[in-house]
Amino acid sequence: MFRLNLIPTFLIPSLIFNFLNAKEINNPNLLIKNDDFKWINLDDKNAEFKIEKKQEIFNYEINSKLGKYGYEDLDYTDNYDTTLYNEDFYKFIFSSNVYLNDDIWLDIDINYKDSLRNILDTTGNLAYKKKSIKQESIVKLYYKPNSIITSNLSFENINNSLDYDKFTYKSYNNSNNNKLSFNVNTKFDFVVINSSFFQIIKDNNDTYRTSDTDDYLQSTQELYRGIELSLSKELLDDLKITTSAKVTDVVISDSNLSNLVGKTPTYVPNEELNLKVEYLFEDVKFSSKVTHVGDRYSDSLNSDKVNSYTIESVGATFFTQLDNEDVKIELNIKNVLNKDYYIYSDTKGDARNYLMNISMKF
Repeated sequence: MFRLNLIPTFLIPSLIFNFLNAKEINNPNLLIKNDDFKWINLDDKNAEFKIEKKQEIFNYEINSKLGKYGYEDLDYTDNYDTTLYNEDFYKFIFSSNVYLNDDIWLDIDINYKDSLRNILDTTGNLAYKKKSIKQESIVKLYYKPNSIITSNLSFENINNSLDYDKFTYKSYNNSNNNKLSFNVNTKFDFVVINSSFFQIIKDNNDTYRTSDTDDYLQSTQELYRGIELSLSKELLDDLKITTSAKVTDVVISDSNLSNLVGKTPTYVPNEELNLKVEYLFEDVKFSSKVTHVGDRYSDSLNSDKVNSYTIESVGATFFTQLDNEDVKIELNIKNVLNKDYYIYSDTKGDARNYLMNISMKF
């Protein structure tokens, strides 16, 4: 098992310190920059810092942002205003490319967010505090031996921590995912094939307590091994078909609860299939998609299952103009045949529904 923690934490305190100073600047439109970095005081509650460097064999970019929304650590009551939603946060983003030669290069991406929020519980109209930290680190080593094949070996870590404080109920969850994958993109004149072979080790730790109980801890390690394949082919100049399949073997490899070891995690399908057809007629693109999700266990002891389902959707996308501005209109019908299916044992999937999206640039 490997763990990937690439965030240069020595940078974060200095950036935060700078941000805390930046938010005191009275001019909300202040912009300081040179050839390598840019400092923006967006308004009295947001500050942003950017730095980038480009050289012949490498480049990097750092983007960090601080947001202050008047968070106050007040005593919780049941009389909070329903509009309450305060968050203090900072984000750190780092990306870099290092080119060893024309055929081999390295990509590094890091995302980090620390958030503290006041949230209103919609079920009981009670305010509570939520602390979350999310860290993502990805390293990809690419090799492109020719114009047809591009491959990469990818190491990915995603770590999520959530800490809830709800009056007499407190909980903490930490999920740490380590993913190793080998990916190949193959482009022929007549077809594009993508394949991925992966292994994921997912560690989950859940702790909660109430005023009437001691701490309860559940710790599990889940092992995922699988393959993903996709094929995209243009049958005609205006007709394209894309199909994808994902097959995964999943097992709980370790747990402090012995009866869970060897079981399959809940609501994880072993197979997923997609088929999509796109047809361009003049300026309108029509699409049709079929999605299949295999059956899933609905309880931790694997005694009950949620049945597999297959649903269809159709759509159309076209452009027009409004006041000489381009307008994009998307129309979609999901679950065309209005099938009954379950996402979870107690949650039905959406019935047939109609969607329209209109977007334009200003």
